[in-house]
Amino acid sequence: MFGALPSSLRRALALLGLTLASALHAAPAGAQTLTLNTTNYGRTPEVSRQNADLNKAIALSDCEADGRYSLYLQRTGPAASTLRVFVSTGNDCSVKDNRTRDKGCIEIHSQADNAANYTLDLYFRDIIAAHRTGSARCAAFDEACKQNACTDEDNGTRKTLTLWFMLDNSSDTAINQLSWDTSYDLAGPPAPAGVSAGIGEEQLTVSWRAPTDTDLASYRFYCDSAAGGGDGGGACTSAALVPGEVPSSEYECGSNSSRTATSGTVSGLTNFQEYVVGVSAVDNLGNAGPLSELVCATPEPVDDFFELYRRAGGKGGGGYCAMSPSQAPARPLGVVVGLGMLGWFLRRRAQREAR
Repeated sequence: MFGALPSSLRRALALLGLTLASALHAAPAGAQTLTLNTTNYGRTPEVSRQNADLNKAIALSDCEADGRYSLYLQRTGPAASTLRVFVSTGNDCSVKDNRTRDKGCIEIHSQADNAANYTLDLYFRDIIAAHRTGSARCAAFDEACKQNACTDEDNGTRKTLTLWFMLDNSSDTAINQLSWDTSYDLAGPPAPAGVSAGIGEEQLTVSWRAPTDTDLASYRFYCDSAAGGGDGGGACTSAALVPGEVPSSEYECGSNSSRTATSGTVSGLTNFQEYVVGVSAVDNLGNAGPLSELVCATPEPVDDFFELYRRAGGKGGGGYCAMSPSQAPARPLGVVVGLGMLGWFLRRRAQREAR
């Protein structure tokens, strides 16, 4: 329809048409869409726990390993000014006035919005420190991975927090945002009580009373050979193992994977070497709780009656002795020896338990 018009006017009208079409089809200022892949995300270190929620949660060992989430975001629509990430203790961080420590929204990441796809590495240490700071419980970022650096860590419960991802314009107004919940727990269950130790050959049998804690998965045993104290439950001490403190994994000497267990065996020990032993409860994230009271015990060979009887020349075996009526009168000496060995064994056991 432009055939009768001068070429210069036709070009001007064409440019005007393109401009109008672009304006009509352009997304409005708030039409960006930000998408977070909540099922396929990276996590370092990788873990394999009971369910996806526990796999996502942050434990003390994750924080100490300088772990992180690798989160995949996609932005559609025109670019904004800035991509920002906040940690929230409960408030909506998309509201500008909430983005303060007092309101519980702490920024942990910011970058120019210059790509359609992002991989954000968010470190557990930064997330936890921001959440604690926002909770006004402690402000020391270098203490983020310390189990009892803040008052909220002493009870060993998981803390839920929200990560807010938002696209901001130049006036810091959120034009698109989304959130993602996660959690962390740095403290294990309370210490078991009533710990005692029974002796065995190159091993000790440890018993305890379970703590009253619902977040309980297993138990770990800790041993130190540099011990002092009394055998079988007496007071003893160790420079390396301190009751009420979280023990070093260096001294772990055994475990029981049952949450309902009240005893377990520490094996591979040295006979006649005294050990100090303690027990720690472990939660579903693998956090070890504080150490129990300590007991001292010394492994040693344990001979039962039939081992002693055979060493003395007895021919019986398997723990049973069968004699026919015709044999019984002919071998009174074997019976006498057997009874004598039984008496000796019982006296030896009584002396051992009295130590």
